[in-house]
Amino acid sequence: MNALITRRQTELADRIAGYHSRALDPDGVLYYAEEGFDNFYIGKGSTYPQVNGGVGILYEAGTAAGGAVEGRNGLRTYAENIRLQFRANLAAVTGAVEIRRDLTASQTAYFRQARASARASGPAAYVVAAPDDPARMQRFLGLLAIHGVTAHALTETIEAGGRRFEAGRAYLVPTDQRQAAMVRGIFETPKSFEESVFYDVSAWTMPLAYDLDWAALEPGAFRPRLLGERARGGFDRQPAPARVLAEGPYGYVVRWSDRAAPRVAGELLRAGLMVRTASAPFEAATPSGPVAFGRGALFVPTAGQQMDAAAVHALMGRLAREGGAMIAPVVSGRTPSPATDLGGNKSWTTVTRPEILLLFTGDAPRTEAGEAWWLLDHEMGLPVTLRRASELSRTELSRYTHVLILGAASSGWTRAETEALTRWTRGGGVLIASGAAAQWAQRAFAAEAGEAAAAGASPSARPAARPALAPASDGNEARTPDQPTARSAEPPHDRRDFDRMEIGETEHIVAGALFQSDLDPSHPLAFGHTDRDLAIMKVGTAVLEWPRDDAYAVVARYRDAPLLAGYASRTSIARVAGAPAVTATQRGTGTLVLFADNPTFRGTFPGTERLLLNSIFMNRHIRAPRAPDLSDEID
Repeated sequence: MNALITRRQTELADRIAGYHSRALDPDGVLYYAEEGFDNFYIGKGSTYPQVNGGVGILYEAGTAAGGAVEGRNGLRTYAENIRLQFRANLAAVTGAVEIRRDLTASQTAYFRQARASARASGPAAYVVAAPDDPARMQRFLGLLAIHGVTAHALTETIEAGGRRFEAGRAYLVPTDQRQAAMVRGIFETPKSFEESVFYDVSAWTMPLAYDLDWAALEPGAFRPRLLGERARGGFDRQPAPARVLAEGPYGYVVRWSDRAAPRVAGELLRAGLMVRTASAPFEAATPSGPVAFGRGALFVPTAGQQMDAAAVHALMGRLAREGGAMIAPVVSGRTPSPATDLGGNKSWTTVTRPEILLLFTGDAPRTEAGEAWWLLDHEMGLPVTLRRASELSRTELSRYTHVLILGAASSGWTRAETEALTRWTRGGGVLIASGAAAQWAQRAFAAEAGEAAAAGASPSARPAARPALAPASDGNEARTPDQPTARSAEPPHDRRDFDRMEIGETEHIVAGALFQSDLDPSHPLAFGHTDRDLAIMKVGTAVLEWPRDDAYAVVARYRDAPLLAGYASRTSIARVAGAPAVTATQRGTGTLVLFADNPTFRGTFPGTERLLLNSIFMNRHIRAPRAPDLSDEID
């Protein structure tokens, strides 16, 4: 039960349930309540109304697959499911009308109590910022506005939570407001719970999902004069700049940290323009002076294009007016920093136009596949070909530069289909897999490597890494993992009462918790990120294997104490702590990108979504080390 739900709301929900019983009992309908589901995740249909002072009720029925299904309780039909849903809703409406005075009094008291609680304890406000991506900040402000949460522009530069927040570039969200409970639900990071069984996610801390700079502002540090103009925000792209884009006689640079930069890249490539991307920070010479850009920035030369300079400027001007990404004209290819001149090769590579294939299971792309499709196609304007995973053998892979396999889409493939994908990857393709598909990809490439090794050839044409050294039992010497060890004593027998089985089965399940990862911001998949902290929505305890032949391949790993918010048992945390979360390895001339978790979780994680977008555009920066790293060898 979410701590934001009051006892009075629970009592009223129970009274409404009485109306359901009276509607369903005469027909002997089998039903149940308060069993198998929690009431915690505020994005759920039954919980969201409660965090808004109401009473939320969720009806679920076993699927009838559009017709009829024989279940353990007899025949279940689609028509009967509709009839029961309709009758249950009529019963709820009847109950709501009859106890309407109690419901409205409860809601009034709820908002009053939530605001009083905010005044009495806890932070006075939260401060948030995304200085390198104004569009992401506007998106977060739009999220707050949709749910009635008020935010204000910060009027003075302040220090909070070890960070500096600049006036005009950060925002304050006061806790003393009508939606005080919703503010708590969005910002708090709960880790302690009365129960250990969760049906759905147990953390929904939105500034972590959006990868924002943020901190709590305690009452002693809060001053009313810090509250500036009320923020509006929105899910559209950042408003267009006030000034018209000046001509760039040498070219144009696009800042990659902006959320809309991948959309801009896609449009430029579809227009047939040559686009280069930087692997190192640099300063560009603009008409108004030097401007700093981070890794991943795009450079569009004026010369050498299929269209003339005027047409290039017209296109860049339109993209700048549409907003969402900062675009600057460039007057010279020379940069102050070493090895970053815009015409160089060490820090620059050319971006190729992506041709993306997304494989999915079932009749339509749902969950992970649907979320990725929405991000790529709807938000970023990148054309995506959708195909059922079962049609892999009939798919001409050579047409595509990228193949996405997300979740369980990889199950059921034959050896021939698996070999076709690994062969396509080694031939230059980019294979991106997450969740169960990432586990499959690890096994597939490991099996191929084993067969190649048995035949006397290395499929990656790279020297094998030296076996890792691990401390011996007495801690005084080192041994290789395959060295024999003393046989451990037989563990004691475990015996538990039968009625504790459900708790024992579920207490180590991570239904959804926020874990902190250590991100390498210099890695091409992390371009656009400016620090090493990245929150990941962790569902389950699956992790990736450490790459054996590439010390630079781990893009992100879970921190040693990774739990940020939500429920995870100590055993589950120990399984995940320190393990790889995202890896990117070269396979032949192609690239294998693996995510232990879903980077587009419910379409609400812009922080990890960028890693997926970078795997589309920045993969040509990824390479294997030319020689094994011997810096940590023990003689």
